[in-house]
Amino acid sequence: MANSLGMTISRIKWGYSGKGTRTLSSPLPVGASEVFKDAGGHFVWFDTSRRIEVAGSGNNPDAGAYILGWAECGEFTASSTEGGDTIPVDTSTESQYWMPADA
Repeated sequence: MANSLGMTISRIKWGYSGKGTRTLSSPLPVGASEVFKDAGGHFVWFDTSRRIEVAGSGNNPDAGAYILGWAECGEFTASSTEGGDTIPVDTSTESQYWMPADA
């Protein structure tokens, strides 16, 4: 089974399971130099400038750092210019993802 970028499930470590209805946003601007590792993608959130950043354990929900969705973009490093790259984000509450237990 291939995802929206044509990667097969056997090639990704985690990501969309193929279950649940997906809702892809129009491409959203990415924060400067954001690093997306691994082919499967990452959960993302908006920074204070409404650019997406990789969500991490250090993000503070009290400061408005809530998960926006899943950016399935493959492995890449965003431009050093704020908003220089754009990627779509799956914002569906029904999409199911595979994640490692220690993520």
